[in-house]
Amino acid sequence: MANTIELSIAIPTYNRSKKLGKTLDSIIEQISDEQTNIEIVISDNCSTDDTQVVVDKYSKKYPFIKYYKNSINKGIDYNIFKCTDLSAGEYVHLLSDDDLLMQGSLAYILNLIQLNKDVAFFYLNGRGFEFDDENNIIFDASPVIDKSEDIVFDDKDQFVDFLGTQITFISAFLLHRETWNKNQEKQRFIGTDIYLSYDLIHLLANSNKYMFVAKDLISVHKDYTAGNYRIFYAFAYQWRKLLLEEAVSIGFNKKKMRQLFNGSIKGLEGRIKAIKQGSVKASLNLQALKNIVFSTYDTKVFWLKLLPALMKPAFVHKTELRFKNFRKKIKNKFR
Repeated sequence: MANTIELSIAIPTYNRSKKLGKTLDSIIEQISDEQTNIEIVISDNCSTDDTQVVVDKYSKKYPFIKYYKNSINKGIDYNIFKCTDLSAGEYVHLLSDDDLLMQGSLAYILNLIQLNKDVAFFYLNGRGFEFDDENNIIFDASPVIDKSEDIVFDDKDQFVDFLGTQITFISAFLLHRETWNKNQEKQRFIGTDIYLSYDLIHLLANSNKYMFVAKDLISVHKDYTAGNYRIFYAFAYQWRKLLLEEAVSIGFNKKKMRQLFNGSIKGLEGRIKAIKQGSVKASLNLQALKNIVFSTYDTKVFWLKLLPALMKPAFVHKTELRFKNFRKKIKNKFR
């Protein structure tokens, strides 16, 4: 009789062999020799570095690691889908290849599953950290969501409203695989750059109990979304389609989704500033500007925040950043 896999930890990866090794270490050190109910599933999106060599060293020693490599790079959305689809666990925890499981997290997650079999989706909280190039923690920041107690939801609108833009955070996703499989159109969202968020609203529509887990379980890169090269395609154009079209079409409250959209796009101001300051490798090209304007022009945020940030010259944004860093340095010096 085959062993039943209770938990799959699914890791989509691409060209992050050094960081991936740290991620695997953070999981493996928490798995005992007696445990047979856990697997690690790695989907490699045709890496050109030594990812396969690194993983082979682990998989030869740990048979619960399963490694798959795409013949061509099919994009992050497809790789997330594949990772989940290849998993055999009753529950699947999606983990970014540069985030870490905090000490004691694995036992905590397994206990959550065992005590809450009626929960279709757990949102696992994390704590933001700054890491060096070797994926070592150098600065402890703050929780992804600053709440002290678990919250159970039975209303999908309230749950999505509570999470807001954090429904794009991959390492928080612990989902019931059978419920995820109820959506026969999962692959339709590949290429949106927020594939998991589309997946999530369908999973919530197919279930009626969800949980926010307050305990810090994941060590998260503090600026994990900042480098998306199609920021405004994902977080303006697709974000609008997700909330105001897709979610509403499957039964989410139109008024609440509009309120969530209007309130959440204020984060685009910070992304515009980061690009103009040169701290993010993305472009404010014509297509990006179209995504911003045509997705947000009918909100107050566009006129009060986004348009002024777009109009302000780059050198002004850079001067503001230098002044901010100077103040921070002085403040730290006299602590």
